[in-house]
Amino acid sequence: MKLDFLIIFTILTPSLSQDLKRGDNGGISCATCTILLSISTQLAQIYNETTVDSLTRFCTYLPAEDQLECQNLVAYLAPIIASELYHHVSVDLVCYSIGLCYVQPGRSMCHLFPLPQTKVKFAARNPIISGEKLLKSFPWICYLPGIYRLCQALTDTYEHLVPALDHDNDKYSPAESLRGSIWRGRDCSDFFAQFRPGRRPLHGDMVKDSNCNGIWGVNASSGLTWEEELCGASDAKGIIYVGDSVGAHFHVPPAWFTPSLLSQGILTNLSYVVSNEFDWPDVGFATGFRNATYMPDLIWDDQVDSIYLRLKQRNLCNHRDYQNLARNGATSFDTLEYIKSLSRLQYQDKPAIVIYSMVGNDVCNEKEDTLKHMTTPTEFYQNVLKTLNLLENTLPANR
Repeated sequence: MKLDFLIIFTILTPSLSQDLKRGDNGGISCATCTILLSISTQLAQIYNETTVDSLTRFCTYLPAEDQLECQNLVAYLAPIIASELYHHVSVDLVCYSIGLCYVQPGRSMCHLFPLPQTKVKFAARNPIISGEKLLKSFPWICYLPGIYRLCQALTDTYEHLVPALDHDNDKYSPAESLRGSIWRGRDCSDFFAQFRPGRRPLHGDMVKDSNCNGIWGVNASSGLTWEEELCGASDAKGIIYVGDSVGAHFHVPPAWFTPSLLSQGILTNLSYVVSNEFDWPDVGFATGFRNATYMPDLIWDDQVDSIYLRLKQRNLCNHRDYQNLARNGATSFDTLEYIKSLSRLQYQDKPAIVIYSMVGNDVCNEKEDTLKHMTTPTEFYQNVLKTLNLLENTLPANR
């Protein structure tokens, strides 16, 4: 978990203020502020304490190394929060007072809770402190596990669907998180790009397992390599899924938004979940490879039955040969970029079954004028053809 935090902190270093301003009326920083404060006010009711005390309690749920910084932030904001809530201001307005929410010209006010009976000109409401000052005083605010990672997940900052930890740049990783082995087969040697899931065996895998399927060595009785004997005529092939949140198996644990269930145990794996973009491809229908019993409090899928597991059941030589190039909110335009992260060499790797599934984001979008920003039928047709041509020029024969 510590490694995941350091990797995110190191590789995702665009301007913090720019990241936080993405979206309307404060964007992600505004949404994050409102959600965290609303959860804290509910915690206050459950434990019969002040909202500030509940925020401090929330800090204790974070990993130990991050609790002090979280508590410093709460102490910094406590006078503002306490004063505003004392005057029966909603958590929306508290976030406006802090300066993380504001009203852009020509936009209506964004709010999660009902507006007060008295008319308040939110656009003219002067923040007690500015969001810029807050970020300057606490530049690490969005680098805290659970805060930073929530910001990052909501802004979809993963522009390239490749593992963060990949020493040999073969697009496979021995680590799970950050587009690692829960998205692609686990790399069995992260220092040699020739060793990766899905490749044809190197020198028959006489000495080492070059395709990471667990089969290598020589059968002393026949003199054949185990790869040749067990997999040579088996027509082994991998699976590559290209799509959106459906294939990524998007899921936000309800316990995180149920204050009565919040505890240190519930948030123990928070950084792991958010670093995987709230997706669970390892238990999904496309490339799922294990049951969800490793986090029973967060996801409740029972026995996983996926396309990858069906292929592996039919042919054990397909072990670890999967790639999931799905992303939340992806459109047919996005897949043109995501295909570039595909790891498959025409003359070195095995064939693969490719599933291209864009479910609804070309039609549904977050824009105010939805119809204006829909993908047109002509654009969709062209995007699909371009994607198929890219696959045609990338994949091995017999795919």
